[in-house]
Amino acid sequence: HAETALRESAQRYRLASTAGSVGVWDWSFDTGELYIDPGLKALLGFEDSEISSRPEDWGSRIHPVDLPLSAARVQACIDGETDVYEVEHRMLHKDGSARWFLSRGSAIRGENGALRRLVGTKVDITERKRSADQFRLALEATTTGMLMVSRTGRIVLVNAHIERLFGHRREELINAPVDRLLPERIPGTDSGDRRGFRWDADVFATP
Repeated sequence: HAETALRESAQRYRLASTAGSVGVWDWSFDTGELYIDPGLKALLGFEDSEISSRPEDWGSRIHPVDLPLSAARVQACIDGETDVYEVEHRMLHKDGSARWFLSRGSAIRGENGALRRLVGTKVDITERKRSADQFRLALEATTTGMLMVSRTGRIVLVNAHIERLFGHRREELINAPVDRLLPERIPGTDSGDRRGFRWDADVFATP
């Protein structure tokens, strides 16, 4: 009964991970082997046998541009600076294309604090990245000045037209209070003082 339950549980996990474009990985620093979920290999177009348990074999699939960042996050765990691993990076598909993944992991240490294992998941976020890129392109292409403001009144997003309209660089505006773009005195208010002005929406457009 226990074996049957275990098989059923494993099958449910495989179905869930396939549907969610997610796979698990487990890197043992005792044996030097890296277990990669067959479903995760399949997301890159590979059969299970095509990628070995050698960390460098899997590491060779990371996009060269993103490899330094990924390696630095792993090194931080090895050095004991953190027990949490998280990074977004591209991986090379078997067909030569690149796919984006969100990789998360946790460090498991021995009694002496030495790293024993890194275990975690990789989630395919390629479509989410594409949607975000399309949104940014549309935002920059419009001839309308657009900005997004958090509920705390901080600017979180602007397009190029806003930079031209107000004469500020994007770097100067992000995280700045939105009242920076308001005049010192606002026509039509009782006091005329911008301090009494309240932002009720999250997104604003300026013609």
